Amino acid sequence: MCVICIKPANVQLPNKQIIRAMAECNPDGFGFAATNGMNCKTMDFNTFYKSLKNVPASAAIIMHFRWATHGSTNVRNCHPFYDKETNVWFAHNGVLPIDSTNDRTDSEIYFRSDLVPAIKKYGLASRDFDSVADRLRGTSRFAYMQGEQIYIQGDYYEHGGCYFSNLNWRYRLNMYRIAQ
Repeated sequence: MCVICIKPANVQLPNKQIIRAMAECNPDGFGFAATNGMNCKTMDFNTFYKSLKNVPASAAIIMHFRWATHGSTNVRNCHPFYDKETNVWFAHNGVLPIDSTNDRTDSEIYFRSDLVPAIKKYGLASRDFDSVADRLRGTSRFAYMQGEQIYIQGDYYEHGGCYFSNLNWRYRLNMYRIAQ
């Protein structure tokens, strides 16, 4: 299962062990978007981490670590996905009941076919938008960034001032501690 990590503005980035644990548990690609305009999508952890470390602490960040369920393992299928017209970044953790087409993820298909039109019609974080997003969301977690605002849907866990869509990566962090 993928993991999304939200680092609010002026909150410390999770340490490298935590970031590496999320990547090792979800090795099928990494991406982030920051409120200062920086973003990166890559298959290489070192490239991802180096780019991430260049984001100033004053910026909020949506990070995504992918576990491929729909679509092949490549940079194109890494999250977050971006829509230029609405200026919205989108990341998803979970599985949606959507058939993959053209080697695209269920996340990207739902974002482009349903969520972007709803954002255009209702605006992000409106009750009407929530109704559209919840139609197929189920237990999935969504994260959006538009300008300086980050909006999440689903259950997230707070740890060290950041928010995580799941904590499955913690077993890997515990393995590091045992090995020391």
